[in-house]
Parts: sequence; structure tokens; C-alpha cells
Amino acid sequence: MRLDDSIKKYEMLAKATQSGTWVWDLLNDHFEIDEQLKSLLGYSEDFPSNTNLWEAFASSEEYNKVLQKINVLSHSNECNAEILVRLNHKNGELLDCKVKLLLNRDSSGKSFEIFGTLSLASREKVLEQEAQRAWKTLEILSRSMSELFIEVDHDQVIKHWNRSCQKFLGKAQSDVLNKPIKDVLFDKDFQSDLFAALVRSEPTETELQFEKDKECLVFEIRIQPVESGAFILGSFKSKVSNVTTQPLEGVNILYADDLKSNLLMMKGRCSNWGADVDFAFGGQEAILKAQSGSYDLIIMDLQMPDMSGFETANTLINSGESTPILAYTSAFSDEIGTKVRQAGMVDVIAKPTSNQELLDKLIRYSSKEATKEPGIESRSVDLELMESTDQSTYTEFINSMLTELAHAEIEINTAIESNNFELFRIQLNNIKPSLHVLELSNFQELLKGIEDQLKFEVPINENVLSVTKRYFGDTKKLLTEKLHLTR
Repeated sequence: MRLDDSIKKYEMLAKATQSGTWVWDLLNDHFEIDEQLKSLLGYSEDFPSNTNLWEAFASSEEYNKVLQKINVLSHSNECNAEILVRLNHKNGELLDCKVKLLLNRDSSGKSFEIFGTLSLASREKVLEQEAQRAWKTLEILSRSMSELFIEVDHDQVIKHWNRSCQKFLGKAQSDVLNKPIKDVLFDKDFQSDLFAALVRSEPTETELQFEKDKECLVFEIRIQPVESGAFILGSFKSKVSNVTTQPLEGVNILYADDLKSNLLMMKGRCSNWGADVDFAFGGQEAILKAQSGSYDLIIMDLQMPDMSGFETANTLINSGESTPILAYTSAFSDEIGTKVRQAGMVDVIAKPTSNQELLDKLIRYSSKEATKEPGIESRSVDLELMESTDQSTYTEFINSMLTELAHAEIEINTAIESNNFELFRIQLNNIKPSLHVLELSNFQELLKGIEDQLKFEVPINENVLSVTKRYFGDTKKLLTEKLHLTR
């Protein structure tokens, strides 16, 4: 079927089903919506001109669902797709809508336009989905009557809390329903894993740590994404009493890196464990400080502009330095691990890393007695704790991240537009820890996907570039809001 015929087919279908049509010009990022579709959403003359339909009327989850479907289409041989989305009517009601997509390509195969129809999903289809969801709920509940069972929506708001949750966690259902789960369960790692599971729509195995009566309760958790959000299934694993909170007391650490936010991040993590952290901005300063100071451990970033971590470690070791040196890098591979040991460093830690893994290696190589007890603390740096305990470091940290993200945005956009894989990889490695701290796993996954495309010399379309710019804007807005709250 020719392209013109295919478009006519969709236009006829739109009229037959009383749906509206829309066209998204990818090259110029221009959106056109017909009157029928405006009416469907409750608008007429007051409809915002040139407004992106999904960004304006869908939640972030629904918006990402549409973008993912379009991205899959643009990198396949298919040109047609159908998807169910939920949009906001002008009066505030949620509409279950059926979207049909047609991707137009030029003679070279490059995507340049998306044509689509949108109509209200049939009530039978919605009821069928609700029945399937109810069946899944009953099935899972039947296996978890004596264990934790929590249901959350896509905004991570609690919709169900079974009796076992009240028994183990001491919180009644009436006290937690319709509250964000982060206000009830304070485990940052669990929150991060839940967010990632919802974004990726993939089942996730993790742990939940909960402090009760001066004890830390540890649960094995399975996060099962469903259409309405996610089911959280938990079974009791262990109990830890009198958890040690200062396992690195008296340890002096020298940390070498060229990014200020990374330095402040390390200080925030290690100071919570009782360690003193000294900074070195680059390899040359690390050599001077190591030779003139007394440290129990040196942590070395491998990618620094003046001297690489390999060169710095070689220089120190050849000069007689005996302090253990740990490599710290976001570009970890088996080859990097081999080079690290050949350079004389004792081990390597990949960024971003869990706090438990980092703590275990710091204890091991600083000659402190290692502990494997769960409940030491969360696996991501705690910004709220940093804000409450060290206001000046927190403010400095946020300002550093803003500066570094602004630079990274320019370099990453340049890399995408020029298909420069090496430049993109370097900048992604630089900001990866910051995205992990801010729990922006969806942004990190987007950039990782672009990295894979550049690696195989796959051209990046304009739509992906516009989404990347949008995420950078959202990230800077988030940081600015955090900074504003400190004043």
C-alpha cells in the first residue's frame, strides 16, 4: 500500500470511529491537531496552539509510554502501531483513549512525520483490562496473605496496605492510604528501585529496610509493575539490633577527582560513617597531598584532565607510597579492572555504586574490621540527611551539580548532533553519579540508549534530541527548587 493510500485509510477510520487526527512534524517539532480531537478533549477556540498533545494532556508515565512506542517504531521496519493511553480532559476527567500511529519516512528511511488518530477506548476493552488487573491482584494476594502486600499507583501513592504491613511495620492502613510511599517507608534504595521498576515496567528484586523499636527489619521485596502502578510483595528476612552507624570512625581518606559534585558526594557519604575526607582536584594535587599528608586510603578517579588515575597511581607507587589506592570509575569493564591492578591499585569501584559495596571496600582496605550487617544505611547518598546536617556542603553540592549539568548539556547535544560517541561517553560518565543521586533513572536509561546508538553509528532523530533537552531542563528545575528551599 502506498503512503498516500495509508494516510487516507487512517483518515477514513478516524471519521468512522468519531476520533480526532493529529500530525507531529518531527523535523520542525510542530504539532497539528484537528477540531474533532480538540472537541474530544473538551477544547474549542481556547486550545493552546502548537501544543504537544502528550506533554500537555498526559501524565509523565503516559507521555513516556507514547515516546517509547514511537522510538521503537522509528528503529524498526514497521510503520503502524496501536497503544492505549490515558489523557486529561479539560474538566479534569481521565479519558481512556486508543491511539493509532503511522510513521512516515523519507526515501532514505529517516522518520520525518507521525500521523495518528485518537478515539475513546471502548468500554468493553477497559472492563476487560480491569478484570485482568483484578485477577492478578487476587492471584498475588492469595500468595501473600501472611507477608507484606502494598499496591501503589504510578505516582507511588499507596492504594492498598494489608494487615501484615500493620503487623510488621506498625502502621495501620487508615494512616497510610493515599500517601506517597516515600512518606511512609524511608529506605532511599527501595524508593529508587521502585521508581526504576515503574519507569521500565520490569519486575525488580530488592530489599526494604525499616527501623522499628531501635531495630532494623529487613524484607526481601519483589516489585511487580501492573497497568495501574505496581504491587510490592515482601517477606521477612532478618532483624538487626544496635546497628553500627560509625564503622569508619578515625579513618582518613584522600579522594581525587576533577568534578566538585563528586567530591562533595563522597564527603557526604563517608562523613556519615565517621571518616574524614580530604579532596584533591586532579592528579597533580593528589600526588602533593599524598606525599605530604597521612591517609589510610586513597580513592582515585580514573578520568582526570591533568593526569589520569593510572598515571597518578603509578607516580605515587613508584615514589614509595604504600597507602592502598582504590580506583573509582563510571567506565568500568574487565579491561579496566585489569589495567587498574597492573597500575598497582588494590581494587576498583564502579560509579554509581551502592553504599553497602562502597562501605565494605573502604572498611576492607583501610584495615578496619569489615561488617556485612544489613541496615548500615541506604545505597544512595541521602540529600535530606546532608541538608539537615551540613547546610553549607549541601548548598555547594547543588550549585556544583547545576554548573556541571549545564556544561554537560552543551557537550552532549554537540555529541548527538555530530554523532561523536567518545565525547558523549565522557560526558555521560561525568553526570551518571548525579543522575543516580537525584533518582533520575529514567533520564539515565534514555542517555544510555543514546550511547548505544552512537556506539553503533545509528543516527539520532530530532525527537530524541528534543526529549533529551526537556529532561535536562527538568533536572535543572529540580536542582533549582532544592536550592531555593534552603534559603
